[in-house]
Amino acid sequence: MLPGHASRSLQTCALILLAACGSKPELPSEAPSASGWRPPLDANLVVISIDTTRSDHFGCYGHTGPITPKIDRFALRSTRFSRAFTVMPTTLPAHTSLFTSQYPRQTGVNSNLGNVSEHELTLAEILQEAGVTTGSFNSAQVLAAGTGLEQGFDEYQCPENRTWPANKTCMMAREWITENQDSRYFCFVHLYDPHALYEAPAAFQTKFEVEADGPLPPLEQFGFMAQPEGLTENLAADAARAYAAEVAFADAQIGALINMLAVSGQLKKTIVVITSDHGETLDELADSYNYAYDHGEFLYTRELQIPLLIRVPAAFDIPINQEIGDAVSLLDLMPTLLELMGLPAPDGMEGRSLVGRMRGEDLSPTVIVAERHSYENPPNEWMKGDAYALVSSPWLLLTSEGRGTELFQLDDDPAGVTNVAEENTAQVDKLKGRLEQWLETRLPKDTRAAPEMLGSERDAAMRALGYNEGG
Repeated sequence: MLPGHASRSLQTCALILLAACGSKPELPSEAPSASGWRPPLDANLVVISIDTTRSDHFGCYGHTGPITPKIDRFALRSTRFSRAFTVMPTTLPAHTSLFTSQYPRQTGVNSNLGNVSEHELTLAEILQEAGVTTGSFNSAQVLAAGTGLEQGFDEYQCPENRTWPANKTCMMAREWITENQDSRYFCFVHLYDPHALYEAPAAFQTKFEVEADGPLPPLEQFGFMAQPEGLTENLAADAARAYAAEVAFADAQIGALINMLAVSGQLKKTIVVITSDHGETLDELADSYNYAYDHGEFLYTRELQIPLLIRVPAAFDIPINQEIGDAVSLLDLMPTLLELMGLPAPDGMEGRSLVGRMRGEDLSPTVIVAERHSYENPPNEWMKGDAYALVSSPWLLLTSEGRGTELFQLDDDPAGVTNVAEENTAQVDKLKGRLEQWLETRLPKDTRAAPEMLGSERDAAMRALGYNEGG
């Protein structure tokens, strides 16, 4: 068993038994953090998740183009985690992990057609129980009420059909915050715009010189391409610009939301987080796998690595404009936010609080595991069986029944392009051993009370958004 995971495994098993018995884990009693640190004020919380957003498209993460000026300015007073990873590059499973600090195999939510069990204890429920007013504004049906993510929210809004653009979702969030500014609040905002198909408003298409009249990419060049020969260099370049335009549109709306917080005086008492559920493959796999402009099928860094920016009020006395290069997980966000909000964390969470690291303390190394969503009927031989990624900094190990084993050294190769497995066989064996230990200590979905799949209406809605088998 991995060092430090024995007691955590027992806690996880206890939570699973509680779920099987039909009850939630108990809310934790009031207690200081392990370090004894407490926040100096009772802050509000705003968490913004930009669906399908690659960290390498943010200026504060090294992009040289003018895609994210608002977020880059925000980053100047934030803690920026330069090596943050999701646990599954699929929207509902990733957001479930964000709200529960549990891996998809533990919650049983491993596709967009899953359902979060009522026995899970969510971040929103803990905050609500503590007297925080809670609201969630979601831009796509994939996070609709009925998925189970609405647990703990006083208000939960999502489109009745397909999606909302970022300006509408952010406007609703701004209005709700204004209405509740005299209360302590938690506002979750989910933006969907960078998800394919890419079709930003005309002004952003013009700014990024997108040539196509309609959405990009054409359906024939989406996911596993039906007509891979049609993906010309010009089309690939145009699709890349269209994706950038979508990220820029989301950036502008986030800027308006943060500006409202600043002008109204709320930013000085509000924790603000900007992150994503997963990244996106553009045309990088077009030649090798006939795959483009999608996510969920592969576990390379372009899909796993996500932006994570946390800004706290000045009174917290946490350094600003700092970069933290430790490998961290989306699972770490819930315990981090609970500590920043002055609330104890429940036992059994897979993530760990990053507050100590933000304050200058060391962070113990750990492993982060990501999974690919499962296929009932694999579309090709590459997607056969299970696939896992294990991050043990600076290494990224990928194992797949359909594609074998790959190893990347992220210090030398941050984008994870060069497979160095053959010349590092001892390291591969070591990491495979860690992965096997991880799998042995996390019970898979079929050992829990499995969440029920929702009906054909939701299935149809997901397919209308371009999802296949819930991926």
